Amino acid sequence: MAIYKCPEGQLYNTRVLDFDEAAGIKGTKGTSIEDQLAEIQLIRELAEKRRKEGKLSAKQKQVMDKELAAEKETRDAIKGLFETAEAKLNEARAMVMADAAGAFARSDLLFDYCMPLTRSLLVAEQAACLFLAYRDACFEHSDDYLEELVGSNWLRVIGAHHRVRGWYDEPLDSALKRMFSLLNERAFVVDSGDDDDADAILFDDEIVGASQLTLLFPMIKTILKNHKRFGDSTRNDALQLLQSAIHKKFLRDKDVLNLPMEHYASMLFEYFSLDSGATNAFKATQQLFRLANDTNDIGERVIGMVREILAYVGHENHSVRIAALEILGAPQLLMRIVVELGLEASISREILVRVYVARHDPIEQVATVAETLWHQNHMQAKTIIGSMLVDECVSPSPLVRQSAAQAMSSFIEEHPDQMKPTLTKFDATYKDLVLIREPIYDDVGRLQREAIDESDRRSGIGYTLVLLSSLCQQEDAEQLISIVAPEGLSDRHPECRNELRNAAVETIRRHGAACMNVLLPSLEKMSDETPATDDNRRQGLVVLLGTLAQYIDSTEKVKSIVARLVEALSTPSQTVQESVSRCLAPLVPKIRQDAKDLVSKLQWTLFEAETYGERRGAAYGIAGLMKGMGIIALRDTDLLASIQKNMEDKKSPKHREGGLLALEILCSTIGKLFEPYILKALPALLITFGDNDANVRQSAEDTAKAMMAAMTVYGTKLVLPLLLVAIDDDSWRTKCAATELLGSMAFCAPRQLSSCLPNIVPKLIEILADSSSKVQKSGEKALQQIARVVRNPEILGVTNQLMAGLLDPANKTSAALQAVLNTKFIHYIDAPSLALMMPIVRRAFEDRNSETRRVAAQIISNIYSLTENKDMEPYLAHMVPGLQRSLLDPVPEIRAVSARALGAVVSKSGGSTSENLRSQVIPWLKEKLVSPQSTVDRSGAAQGLCEVLAGAGTEQLEYVMPEIIHATESTEVSAETRDGYILMYIYLPMTFGDRFVPYLPQVVPPILKALADENEYVRASALKAGQRLISQYCSHARKLLLPQLQLALMDENWRIRYASVQLIGDFLFNISGISGKSTSSTADEDDTMGMEQAGKVIIRALGQKDRDRVLAGLYLTRSDVALVVRQAAGHVWKMVVSNTPRTLKEVTKVLFEMVVDSLASTCDERQQMGARCLGELVRKMGDKVINDILPVLDVNQKSEEIAKRIGVAIALHEIINNMSKEVTNHYLSSIVDPVRKSICDESTFVREAAAATFTVLYRVVGNEALDEIICPLLEELTPEQDHILQGLCDVMRQNAKAMLPYLLPKLTKPPVNVHALCSLASVSGDSLSRQLPKVLDALLASCETNDEADPMIESCEKVVIAVTDEDGVPVLIDYLIQKASQDDNVPAAVLLNTFIAKSGVSLADQAEDVLPGLLNLYTSTSPQIVDHAVGAAVALTQSMDQRELVQVLPTIKKTINIVVAGAKGQQIPGFTHPKSLQPLVVMLREAILQGQVEMKALAAETLGMVVKVSDVAALKAHVVNITGPLIRVLGDRFPANVKLPIIETLSKLLDKVAAMLRPFLPQLQSTFLKALQDQSSRPVRLAAGGALARLMKLHPKPETTMVELLKLLATSTDQQLIESSLATARALIASCPDKMSQSTVDEIYRVSEMIFSQSVENPSEIDNSLTACSGALLGETIAQKEDWETAQSSVLSNIESTFTIPRVRQAKAAALQQLCSSNADGFWNSEANATCRSALQSAFTSSDPSVACSSLRAASHILQSNIDRDLLSSVARSLNHASVDVRKSAAIAMGHVGYKNDLPNDVLKLIVPQLINGCKESNSAVRAASELALVHALKMVENEDRFEAYRNTLEGVVQRNLDETRVSLARVVRAGDVDLEPLDNILDVY
Repeated sequence: MAIYKCPEGQLYNTRVLDFDEAAGIKGTKGTSIEDQLAEIQLIRELAEKRRKEGKLSAKQKQVMDKELAAEKETRDAIKGLFETAEAKLNEARAMVMADAAGAFARSDLLFDYCMPLTRSLLVAEQAACLFLAYRDACFEHSDDYLEELVGSNWLRVIGAHHRVRGWYDEPLDSALKRMFSLLNERAFVVDSGDDDDADAILFDDEIVGASQLTLLFPMIKTILKNHKRFGDSTRNDALQLLQSAIHKKFLRDKDVLNLPMEHYASMLFEYFSLDSGATNAFKATQQLFRLANDTNDIGERVIGMVREILAYVGHENHSVRIAALEILGAPQLLMRIVVELGLEASISREILVRVYVARHDPIEQVATVAETLWHQNHMQAKTIIGSMLVDECVSPSPLVRQSAAQAMSSFIEEHPDQMKPTLTKFDATYKDLVLIREPIYDDVGRLQREAIDESDRRSGIGYTLVLLSSLCQQEDAEQLISIVAPEGLSDRHPECRNELRNAAVETIRRHGAACMNVLLPSLEKMSDETPATDDNRRQGLVVLLGTLAQYIDSTEKVKSIVARLVEALSTPSQTVQESVSRCLAPLVPKIRQDAKDLVSKLQWTLFEAETYGERRGAAYGIAGLMKGMGIIALRDTDLLASIQKNMEDKKSPKHREGGLLALEILCSTIGKLFEPYILKALPALLITFGDNDANVRQSAEDTAKAMMAAMTVYGTKLVLPLLLVAIDDDSWRTKCAATELLGSMAFCAPRQLSSCLPNIVPKLIEILADSSSKVQKSGEKALQQIARVVRNPEILGVTNQLMAGLLDPANKTSAALQAVLNTKFIHYIDAPSLALMMPIVRRAFEDRNSETRRVAAQIISNIYSLTENKDMEPYLAHMVPGLQRSLLDPVPEIRAVSARALGAVVSKSGGSTSENLRSQVIPWLKEKLVSPQSTVDRSGAAQGLCEVLAGAGTEQLEYVMPEIIHATESTEVSAETRDGYILMYIYLPMTFGDRFVPYLPQVVPPILKALADENEYVRASALKAGQRLISQYCSHARKLLLPQLQLALMDENWRIRYASVQLIGDFLFNISGISGKSTSSTADEDDTMGMEQAGKVIIRALGQKDRDRVLAGLYLTRSDVALVVRQAAGHVWKMVVSNTPRTLKEVTKVLFEMVVDSLASTCDERQQMGARCLGELVRKMGDKVINDILPVLDVNQKSEEIAKRIGVAIALHEIINNMSKEVTNHYLSSIVDPVRKSICDESTFVREAAAATFTVLYRVVGNEALDEIICPLLEELTPEQDHILQGLCDVMRQNAKAMLPYLLPKLTKPPVNVHALCSLASVSGDSLSRQLPKVLDALLASCETNDEADPMIESCEKVVIAVTDEDGVPVLIDYLIQKASQDDNVPAAVLLNTFIAKSGVSLADQAEDVLPGLLNLYTSTSPQIVDHAVGAAVALTQSMDQRELVQVLPTIKKTINIVVAGAKGQQIPGFTHPKSLQPLVVMLREAILQGQVEMKALAAETLGMVVKVSDVAALKAHVVNITGPLIRVLGDRFPANVKLPIIETLSKLLDKVAAMLRPFLPQLQSTFLKALQDQSSRPVRLAAGGALARLMKLHPKPETTMVELLKLLATSTDQQLIESSLATARALIASCPDKMSQSTVDEIYRVSEMIFSQSVENPSEIDNSLTACSGALLGETIAQKEDWETAQSSVLSNIESTFTIPRVRQAKAAALQQLCSSNADGFWNSEANATCRSALQSAFTSSDPSVACSSLRAASHILQSNIDRDLLSSVARSLNHASVDVRKSAAIAMGHVGYKNDLPNDVLKLIVPQLINGCKESNSAVRAASELALVHALKMVENEDRFEAYRNTLEGVVQRNLDETRVSLARVVRAGDVDLEPLDNILDVY
């Protein structure tokens, strides 16, 4: 081509000029070498110079001229060729352009000529033009330039040298993707199931038909074959195109016959055979066959297509064979070919042979399909196929040979007369195949093919003859044997030789007796003529003679034959030895006398012979003889003892090996009968596994294998436990032997193997972890033995990985699993394979890695169908739980794989195993299906249950579907139950496929109902289920799903409408090929993104009528009241519609019908949707639609159906709202009347709709609407026509701002229509706020009485309740509270209560203002105001949530403080109301329980205050609600500022309603006791002590508590706790002294004495407190018990004595103080008076201030009730004590005496002078106390009369001293701080 393109006269091959001109120059004689070399160099330099100058030498010119001539000759030849080709191609192109149909009918022109020529360098462009003519003939120009894309891609894919300009810049993968996308759009169609679909419109110019598929074939074939060049996605796109395009709607009539069917069938099925997962290739082929079959044509193309698929019936992959048979199963196709063409046609015979052979396939599933195909086509095995079956028996494929052999056996069985010709054909075939195929050399002698021995094919003959030997008759026996003997016995290949010999042996066994006369001489002759070198023939003939000998009567003859047989035993061939052994057994009866001698001789050979072959042959001979002699001969010949002895011979390895050989062959020969002897030999066998000799060890292994192979199930059960026990032995040798023997069990019979391996392999895995390395090696070896008996080819390929996974599970498990997963299984998996795999799989299920668990489940799913049930059953116990766990995995993929695996387990299991699995798995799945814990559990259970049901069969679906449908429709079941069963709708279609189609009409309603469920997860599951049905049953959706979804578009529930829009969208996206996931946001709502092509696809799929209804429904739903529905419908509309105006025009009629139906609907949302849609139509289509709709509205307005009248009002609203002002004014006269009628309609719903319509009208035309509509209605307003007023109210609600100013002057004009005014004002909303005070004044003024029963209040309530705006509500509340509080206006209080209770307005934000106002009303003197204030407060607090109530609490506390302070101790009326505490208790209780610490403390304080001021009757209802939370909080760990107010509140409750707290007695007691021991707060302890003391009054046995306290005091070391406990004990004895026994009192004395008797050197403040408290306890006990004797002996005596220990004296002084404080009168008037007086006098002068102070306070208590002058004088004199504290205490004591008593002047004279001196003290404390004492003694707080009276009794200095103090005393009184310091200073409870 380069020469052709080179211009003429220009040399192309310039290399011919590049030669060395000096080459070949011969040196001149006599010239030196140097001169010659110089000359050569000069010549070369001159040549180089000429080359650079472009000049040629003469020699070069000569060469160039010669080369130019040659190139011209080449150029002329190519030019002629080009011109011829160009002319022919142009001619062909013209023909294609003229007759496209004829061109595609001759597709070979395109495939065989045009396509190869496009790769030619000469005419690529012209060939490409021819191709483009083909393209133009089938692809017309389109807007998407598909034809250009197809042309460019076609040329690029096939490798053409021509490129279409402008179309090869785009990457090929991208261009192909785009091309296939466009082609798939044109090839898309939904098969609705109707063959005659009137609406199925196809656009013939835009489909992929026969011509298009013919053109695309070369490109698609190249794509599918070239895996490296094209990716999976491209191939999938191509296959998807074929699957879609090969369809009856594209290939109508007989268009399919125009396809290159045989090419397509070959290409598609070849691809499927390489990738059985390519189901689209299979489906496309199947569809192609069905379409071809529908034409009833059996032409050349159909025959070619059938022949292509027939070739795959013998494929090695069984799934491919099944697929091929299923494709050929097109109804009556094969029968029609065979019948119409007859058996003379080769295709007919080929069909019969292929299907007949397939009927005998080793894979049962394949045989079943073939059997069905055979009978469906009524085929018969004609005799003509016999010779063809022989050819199949020698097929190169092992599978075909095996199947054909079985088929031949069946054929002969059916046609016995064909045995002779068949054997003749086999004989000729064998003779041909036994010849070596000579090597092939090419012309130059290179080896192209080596010599071939057809041994594989010959083996088919042997295998077939073995089967035929059992069918062979006597007359054919000689012929069959003649094939074998003698040539077959000499076959070069052992397998062929053995099979042929076995066939002859079997024939002789069946017919030897009858053919004896012929066979014996013949065989003997052959034996005699056999060369000595031909051992194979000689041995074979010996076996045949041995077999024949059993029918010979002559003993001598038999003996000679036996001698030959025994001699043949020395042949080192196992097959020969086995055959001889089998021959010997039948001959034993005829040589019984010599049998024992033979055994003896053979035993010698067995143990002493030199070669292994001889010894093994002897073992075979012995076994044969033993079998013939019977099992009892083992005892007679003492053979076993000999064997045992030699096996135990430690000196001779040969003897041990011989014994093992004998044992091995006896096991394999005698079989099950020898099993009892195996157990006896087992110990010796175990020993030989560890023999020092390698041959012995090998023989031990072989013996173990044979032993296990011969063992029955019962023997296995006996041996296996012994071996398992031996493995656990301590000896490593025993372990090794037992392990190796366990490994040998891999060679058991299949039945035994499947039962024992599940026990063996786990034990071997344990052995791998043994401490002994030798034991580990034995375990590894045993596992390898199991691996060696694996028969599955696929498992053999991954054995190394599996072994690695078993040996190193931690690191190699994942790799092993992945290796198995990546293996494609096509053969059955045997027990050893499972034994290797299942431990790894079991471990994988326990792995944390989710990927590992997924792989394990995937493996089970893949392999279960290829296993035997008995092999798999032992693993189910561990496998099923693992699958169950994986089924609940959070990863969806793991759940899916596990579900499929579980389904596979159930479906493939049989009998009792399947029943047990179902009874175990299905209840568990149903339980998890309704699990409340997790959606994941329910999803996994649903998927698993669906797979299990699918595995159980279609009848299970019929059984469970009613239950599923009922559960999904029922509202009584739980949401989890509904969700679980709804999830099944997702997975049932996936598992059952088309079998689920009949249930679709029943399933859709519950799914739609579930889409409106209140639970989000149920709705989500239902939506997924709907999407699954749409995607999977797209072809059925038009008839079964779409009508239901269209009805759902108009459902009352918006969720159902929303879901139906989504599902319809999914359906449209599926059929149009649009993704639907892109955004649909556009500037205008009418802008769309749909493509014309997609719209055409939808019409093609649905038909025009259904498409119009779907799009009309979508457009109507775009106006839905629910935003999400509108958005979803808008999105779908924009994605599928290409032009909104045009589409609307097309669907207008249907859309208008839907709008009218919606307006007449009883569903409010549908009415609104229809009205909105109508409004949009009005806006878009103008007044055309108005003229059409107004008459319809007038008719509907007169209807008696309310729904229609509502529809009219809504329609008017939308019409007015969407019309321009000009158009509205133009039609105003026509619109006003229907609007007015709707406003005064009798129906409330119609009036409400009309009010909205009026609002729109008013907005458009203004006050003209009021004049035309409202004024006439006001004039018509009468009490009887209440509906007019209601209509005006409805209008007022929406137009109050405009109407209220318009109507108020008319309504307030006398006479006032109060009812109308209230009604209209109540609905005026926010507009009422500005006029509210004026309106309220008028309304309250209209009340006739100040009573809650006033009749006008009811009318006023409407107005009050109508105030809801933010500005009006505060004004209203302030107004009403002010009226009620200041004017005592009862109606105002009633209205306030009504507003708060009934208005529905949230007052939470104003609660801080409202509640204080209501609490202030608690002080009102009007019971009615108080009652309504309480009711309002209750309503307000009930409307507030707990958080809001707690926030108001600080304000409430402040208000209560103010209210209580204002009451000045008087009873507050509001707190006597039975419900007064209800609003307060709620918030206080919530704050105490849920509030923060500060809020809890505040709430507790407030509650205490409320309890304090509340009446007992008011408290009763809330005691329980209050007490419980207080106890709960008090029991928790809160700070003291929380606990203290709570305890105080409980104390107040005990003070007020103690009896009602009796039920809480145990809780309160334990709580108080716990608080009493609080370490953090002294006040808390004291408050708890006080509360406990109060509580004990209710307690029937308070003494127990006192005893506990005393124990605590006696044992505790915590001084603070002791201090609090002492105070508590004092309070207890004071509260219930009568309930204390004398023993308890004595204990009190003892404990008190014990505490204050403890010596303290430097007492601290707490020590002093303990002293006082313990003494006070003693004094209180004496006072309460009036134990004056103890008082004298224990207290007074110690006080009086100056020798008493200071601390004890202090304590006794405190006791005296407490005694006098509690019972001064009783004590002073008792017999202890004198002692007491003496003790006091002594204490007053004590140097211990504490003693003096306590005695002064005790004296003060006495003097307050008993004025004793001497005692008083002593107290007064104490003001002169040296201690300031004593002087202060004396002043305080006299102050209390003066405060309590009106002292006479003579008494005053005893103390006043001393107090005056005190007033002059330098110490301020003493001075202040003295001044206060004088103030109270002289009663100066009231007035100065008493002061003056006393002064007048004085004279001189005394009087002047008193006058000097007067000023200071007056100052004290003026200051107001006249409270005395408490007299009792001893710590006390609260």
